Amino acid sequence: MLVDHPQYQVIRELGRGGMGIVYLVKHRLTDRKEAIKLLMPSLVERPGIRSRFIREIQSAAQLDHPNICTTFTAFEDGGSLGLVMEYITGSDLAKVISKRGPFSFKSGCGLAVQMCDGLAHAASRGVIHRDIKPANIMIANSPQGLRVKILDFGLARVLSTQQQDANDLTIR
Repeated sequence: MLVDHPQYQVIRELGRGGMGIVYLVKHRLTDRKEAIKLLMPSLVERPGIRSRFIREIQSAAQLDHPNICTTFTAFEDGGSLGLVMEYITGSDLAKVISKRGPFSFKSGCGLAVQMCDGLAHAASRGVIHRDIKPANIMIANSPQGLRVKILDFGLARVLSTQQQDANDLTIR
């Protein structure tokens, strides 16, 4: 679907998941590297899959936090759907740990705080991730040190406003 796309030049495939294929692309106009997750063509017609991918797109689009992968836009093309997001250089937490071993206590706590900050932001917007695992946590290098980026809100649950209000009640 992305071959000869007017806006994106495919550089390479980054990975595959249960619902989609993620590609590293270059936006032709901005010259920026981005990642595009496409709904697998074989799943487009399966009941519930398309609506689930749309929920992922809508959930991700609500979130703007330094520890969550930024969503830029989404598109529909030829019956398929694409989610355009920030390209993160680095590796997922599972690969980092298998390559270098466990983090020191101090570094591990720093990464855990970043994960919690990102998840708290999502929860404050009524989005519950529901699939946190090392493969969905990217570790990127930044000038400030290691940066956590949470990926894949495909199984996220979006709370209604009424549910969010009930969750905000506190005992005083």
